[in-house]
Amino acid sequence: MALLLPGLARAQTDTTPTLVAPGHLSFNNSVRAFVQDGDKLWVGGWFSYVGSSLALRLARFNADGTRDTSITLPQPNDWVHVLVHSGGHIYVGGDFTHVNGMMRPYIFRFNAATGALDTSFQPLVGTTTNSFIGIKDLLVQPDGKVVIAGSFVGSGGSDSMPNYIARLNPDGTRDTSFTPPSLNNDIWTIAQQGDKLLVGGYFTNVNVNGTLRHRLIRLNADGTVDTTFSDPGFIGNGVLHLSVGDDGKINVGGAFNGPRKYIMRLAANGALDTSFQDPGIVGSYVADILPHPDGGWLIGGSFSSVGGQPRADLARLHADGALDASFGNLAVYRNYERDVSRLYPLANRRLAIGGHFSHVLGQPRSHAAILRLPGFTVTASVTGGNGTATPATQDVVPGQPATITLAPDAGHAVDIANITSTCGQGSLNASGTEYTVAAVNANCAVTFQFVQVFHSITATTDPATGEGGTVTCDPNPVPHGGDSTCTATAQPGYTFAGFSGDCMGPTCTLTNVTEPKRVIAEFSRLLYAVTASVTGGNGTATPATQDVVPGQPATITLAPDAGHAVDIANITSTCGQGSLNASGTEYTVAAVNANCAVTFQFVQVFHSITATTDPATGEGGTVTCDPNPVPHGGDSTCTATAQPGYTFAGFSGDCTGATCTLTNVSAPQRVTANFSAVSVHPVPTLTGWGLMLLGLGAAGLGAWRLRRAA
Repeated sequence: MALLLPGLARAQTDTTPTLVAPGHLSFNNSVRAFVQDGDKLWVGGWFSYVGSSLALRLARFNADGTRDTSITLPQPNDWVHVLVHSGGHIYVGGDFTHVNGMMRPYIFRFNAATGALDTSFQPLVGTTTNSFIGIKDLLVQPDGKVVIAGSFVGSGGSDSMPNYIARLNPDGTRDTSFTPPSLNNDIWTIAQQGDKLLVGGYFTNVNVNGTLRHRLIRLNADGTVDTTFSDPGFIGNGVLHLSVGDDGKINVGGAFNGPRKYIMRLAANGALDTSFQDPGIVGSYVADILPHPDGGWLIGGSFSSVGGQPRADLARLHADGALDASFGNLAVYRNYERDVSRLYPLANRRLAIGGHFSHVLGQPRSHAAILRLPGFTVTASVTGGNGTATPATQDVVPGQPATITLAPDAGHAVDIANITSTCGQGSLNASGTEYTVAAVNANCAVTFQFVQVFHSITATTDPATGEGGTVTCDPNPVPHGGDSTCTATAQPGYTFAGFSGDCMGPTCTLTNVTEPKRVIAEFSRLLYAVTASVTGGNGTATPATQDVVPGQPATITLAPDAGHAVDIANITSTCGQGSLNASGTEYTVAAVNANCAVTFQFVQVFHSITATTDPATGEGGTVTCDPNPVPHGGDSTCTATAQPGYTFAGFSGDCTGATCTLTNVSAPQRVTANFSAVSVHPVPTLTGWGLMLLGLGAAGLGAWRLRRAA
């Protein structure tokens, strides 16, 4: 971070580390290499004892700094310069010739978990060399090939190694496709830069376009010299350290005097980075460079002062190369050959240092020590169990975030409402597995609780509108790993058809529920059968049987034979109230609530004959039709009778002429009998005198009859 904000790093009042490990890392001679494997720390060098216990060149330590003697380690017979962990193995390079009494010149590998020597990996056994006095550095490339560099010189034969640098296949055989230049002196350090290889040491004879390159070159993937890489123009002794920073720039340390003394930074193409100043180191060399977690650089080597300030073999530089005065003098001390040759970062802001020294910060530390860089401590704990929060303790840069990893037991989750923190604002990620404190500004603690997870059951119905019935699951939600029973209840007019979704069949019990579930209760409509029939024939009633939703109407279509119709008075029904439409072709049951039947009869149709007279008042005569009404298709004869003074004149309407016989009657008929009045001759009329004489005559006649009778 200080690469971007150097002012922030300079503002810290004191960044001097403290000793955190007890004196377990006490060696009787130099420590040159570290590598971490899980919570184990491997150490290599020229020592033969750790404390008072035998340890030939290799030792393993636990996280608390105590020595781990649970496995037997390989025992090389001379210097170990480099340790690399890759693919479950630890590769070892150095000046040894034998391991466990067997010939293993300068390189071997062993199983990191068991310590067992890999007997199939014997790269240099039988190799013809003039001088092969050790490997100073090695790296394992992404494809598993191993680059080795050091102080060896090949014999020139077909089976010999190239001078000072070579590449091995994963099985240990020489990779003949790698053809480096023939160098004239040792290589002490190599570093991968993309698919290129940075090489540093004491050589002076690499010819690039007619110009000799000294101390530092870059090789292509096939080992040939990359002529596009700039020449920094080294003066003095060799390059002892190469690394590539996160910004892509190259860190260079060594015993050279120019163009910077002992340390410089280069651009990715090898050009001098002029933004990185000369720190002003007084001494012999810089052997290692490591980024400080708060920004800037930690440097180790053999020197007594930096930037005019006493600094014994270990110092911190700002990003621009200036001394960070807040990082004090650790007073690394030894009477002779004093140096800090290796810096190795450990978890929780700890730093392993190794080399030639006897004291650090005034305390006895023989050739190795564990330091803690200043920072705040964040403690994580769990109340009530059911999960873990790790790390239990972590050291954090002031003002920087701290992340705590949460691992709830199966079926449990973080109880967000019950997180207690003295660390200020914090946040939980979406999966509930990481809690982050935004900025730590004091020693603080976060306490978590885990609660059992409940899973919801989504219980739905089909039909989805719910009119078919209901479904309930108990319990819902379900404790993780628990069971739940779902019950379906049909509404009137429906029947339960079965469950689907995460529960199939007529019953539903969800067992060992570990995630949300979905259950669907399926319902079918309950239908009643309505049967229609006809007694006596003369027509049909359809459908003969129909399924009807409870409470819904049922319609029966009636088709009487010609001349017939429904006998309304003789419809019998067990279906409840029903009605016939005006045309007599549909019979409807209003609401069906059970299986039921309707029986119909059809009767023959009679057609009425409307018999009238003209005159319409009836005084002219009468008319009768027999039969009337007439059976459909039948015949009827109409008879007219005149009254006195009238005479029958003929029929009109549906029957015309002197006689009326209606045949094949298929509809109502109308017949009119027409009458005419009879004609009368005139009678003479008597005058008054005539009438008187007539009366006298009649009276005389009457008197004569009386005398005679007497």
